[in-house]
Amino acid sequence: LGVWLGGFAAMDPHLTLNSLKVQELKQICIEHGLQHQGRKAELIERLISLRRSLNPDFASAPAQGSSSSSSSSSGGGNATILSAGASPATSSSQSPASAGRAGRGGRNAGRGRGRGRAAARLDIGAGDRAAGSPAAALQQRPLRCARCSGSWEVGQHMQNLPRPEVFWCPVCKFKVMDPFNAVVEPEGVLHYAPSNDNGKLEFKLELPELRQWRRDNMCIQVRMVRVACTKLSHNWPHTLHFSINGGEIFSVLPPEEGHKRRDIPHDISGNLRHGRNVISVRMIDERPSEFVLGIVLTTPRGIPELQTQVGLCEVRAARERIRGILARQRRAGQAARVDEIVCLAPDTLKLRCPITMGRVEDPVRGKDCQHLQCFDLEAYLTSNRQMRAFNNRWVCPLCTYVLRPSDLVVDAYVRDVLAGTSSDIEEVVIDAEGAWSCPTLPAARERRPAAPS
Repeated sequence: LGVWLGGFAAMDPHLTLNSLKVQELKQICIEHGLQHQGRKAELIERLISLRRSLNPDFASAPAQGSSSSSSSSSGGGNATILSAGASPATSSSQSPASAGRAGRGGRNAGRGRGRGRAAARLDIGAGDRAAGSPAAALQQRPLRCARCSGSWEVGQHMQNLPRPEVFWCPVCKFKVMDPFNAVVEPEGVLHYAPSNDNGKLEFKLELPELRQWRRDNMCIQVRMVRVACTKLSHNWPHTLHFSINGGEIFSVLPPEEGHKRRDIPHDISGNLRHGRNVISVRMIDERPSEFVLGIVLTTPRGIPELQTQVGLCEVRAARERIRGILARQRRAGQAARVDEIVCLAPDTLKLRCPITMGRVEDPVRGKDCQHLQCFDLEAYLTSNRQMRAFNNRWVCPLCTYVLRPSDLVVDAYVRDVLAGTSSDIEEVVIDAEGAWSCPTLPAARERRPAAPS
């Protein structure tokens, strides 16, 4: 939500908001659920009205001095983690809400002394939180995970929180992150711990079944995510040092100048011992408290196993989907003025895979994808397994949707088209009713003998 110019009542609110760019004002409106269209003056009035509704005394509040109140953040690593993971069953049963209570002390609610645009970012309700008003309770309300419906409490210091409908708790992110190394259910999340402001964590990890897990070809990985990040990705902090039983196992260093670091989970199976292990983590980052570390038990999954996670879209439903896409395109074209340029997808269905450029064998697409063309399932899974950039995996080759195996469906309509056409046909034409036909080919030109070299 940004940082409210502390003591907003102490200066002209219009002057404060007017120092922001229109795009910044729109983003703030979006974050607070306000209408973000309109002129700059209208955006400013909406934000001031919202601030006034959160604190009715805001309009008449006199300018305050520069006094401030502060509370200390959590100190050691043990203050912010769950109950020191005594066993896999105990650790995995912890609720996300209990993990996020660290760092509740809040931020300094001092009056605005900041200078420049960064100091003028909004945190509507900061004064109310410091005063303990009903609005403060609303701001501290935990977020509910859209996947598991569990609650995850976030500290007041957390910035740019995602919208509730797209928020996934860190535990769900750990589980879904890597389909090729699936977290063992139901107790595969052995331990998870939110970091704190000092970037230090220390906890005990009990592994009485470690030998059996090794015999079963299971692995133990370290994964880390940002709470506020909506992208399902693995994220290390700027610098991290990970130690087990007093010895450093691995470290994450800043990237070289001009290079981008590729963050991937780390396998620590060979560094753990049967029984009790003491884990120590030290990290450096601008906002270390936004990170959550997870220790997970994983099992490898091959391409045949992942193929079983793909659903099926029957012919009838797939045809209705195509008719809907073409109908929306026609309406968009009719609504556009003559001088407007409208980008419309063609009414042709390409039968070649955009990954291999060969004919599709097992046509799949995302459940919510809005394009007609499909791609080959095995080619998609293979290309993702070979991709070294871990956080760039699972992106639809035809649009920007993130598609893990469970997000895919086999399109039975396209499968029937492939079965009803010869291998030399590269595309078919689809009419408004969803019927397909091969395009009319021009008359074959008379072949002429090649000129002698």
